[in-house]
Amino acid sequence: MSITKISGLGSATICLLLLAVIGFSYSHIRNTNDVLEANISIATPARDTLKQVDRLIADSAFQLLQYINRDPVVAADVLDLLNRLVASEKSLIAVVSPTRVGSGLKAHHAIRARTVFYSFLDEQENDPASDTSIALKTRIANELTNLRNSLSHVAKSVPERQRVFSEFRLLSNFLASTEAVLERFFNRSAVRITDVLSPVERSLTLLRKTQSGFGGPDSHADHGHKDHRILTRLDLRQVVETVLTPIARYRASLFTFSDSVDASMDGTSLKLARVATELAMHSARHKIAQVTRKMDIVFGEYQSDSIAEGQRDQRIFIFIACIGIVAAIFVTLLVQRRITTRLTIVSDGARRISGGDLQSRIEITESDGLGELAGEFNSMADALLARNRQITDTQHELENLNRDLEHRVEARSAQLRDSEQRLDQLVESTHEGFWFIGLDGKTTDVNPAMCRMLGRPAEEIIGKTIYNFVDANN
Repeated sequence: MSITKISGLGSATICLLLLAVIGFSYSHIRNTNDVLEANISIATPARDTLKQVDRLIADSAFQLLQYINRDPVVAADVLDLLNRLVASEKSLIAVVSPTRVGSGLKAHHAIRARTVFYSFLDEQENDPASDTSIALKTRIANELTNLRNSLSHVAKSVPERQRVFSEFRLLSNFLASTEAVLERFFNRSAVRITDVLSPVERSLTLLRKTQSGFGGPDSHADHGHKDHRILTRLDLRQVVETVLTPIARYRASLFTFSDSVDASMDGTSLKLARVATELAMHSARHKIAQVTRKMDIVFGEYQSDSIAEGQRDQRIFIFIACIGIVAAIFVTLLVQRRITTRLTIVSDGARRISGGDLQSRIEITESDGLGELAGEFNSMADALLARNRQITDTQHELENLNRDLEHRVEARSAQLRDSEQRLDQLVESTHEGFWFIGLDGKTTDVNPAMCRMLGRPAEEIIGKTIYNFVDANN
């Protein structure tokens, strides 16, 4: 198998493993996102709603406790005492002599206090905490204080055994009772049954709104919810309905208790109504806590299952990654071994060719890079072999030409030697003088006839110029 096929097979295997790893990674990320989405879009809103409803019911319970323990004195009790105080004030003024009444009793402070109290009640209907209400309370207290000061002035001149004294004591008692009841009325708790019912109504409204937002499993699937597996375990609409029922029962018991208070029922009946209301309130809070624990358990199980599924995907991911690493190492070693073996073959073949064995060939037939390299080496060996053959043929031709040239040169040389011998014989035997002069003007050779003409031997002439053998006039 060629390296290209091995590499292609290894790459395909690694790509498949990578695709599997990416798939499991995507599945793990999706499960994690589903858990986060379930916590954000389902679990957290449901928990927050139940916590808010529980706080509202706790607020209602606190208001109910204040409502139950509030002072029973009402405005009618204060008005009844003020009316008696006015009547007693009139009776005292009628029996006291005009000289003893004084300016205090003539001011009719009890009547003024009653009139201001009526104004105070009207202001309470509009704004109980307004500055006007506070000022009216202060005016009522001031009128009663002025009445007490007037009584103290009259008491100094009233005989104890006269009728005036009994009226004086009666007015003083009414005044003390009125002040005490007024103080209780002003300091009584302002909690009304509407204050107790208001948190309950808000909790019911909140639960109904939440119930309309939460559908069953089918409704979430119809709306394309990404992961409604949690909704198959917990029907949130039914959960809200489970909480709505005891809260609605608590609301009904509050109305019953309010009707009992308004009807001024006897102590036993009122107590039974109060106990029923408190039981309904505790039942509602217990149901909220129970549902909250159930939701926490279901969401915890869902989260645990999602984590377990993620851990399973993680183990598979690690297993596939290990397989991929082993496959990559195996392919790498196989390719390395294949490349090393073939490089050794190429190297040995190149060494034989470089050593002159042009008949040697590299036996690699695959069509990959090394196969092409081996083919190039074989082509180079063929070219070198052909070139050597051509060079050998050329050398043979050159040798033949050289031998022919040598034969021709030898023949020509023999001819030249013969010509030189004949020329030398001719120069030596002639009576004409031959004087051979070189390019530098010096004598290179002379024949015997020339030596006789000059009267000197050849040794004295050779090497000298012609001017050495003429006089100064020539």
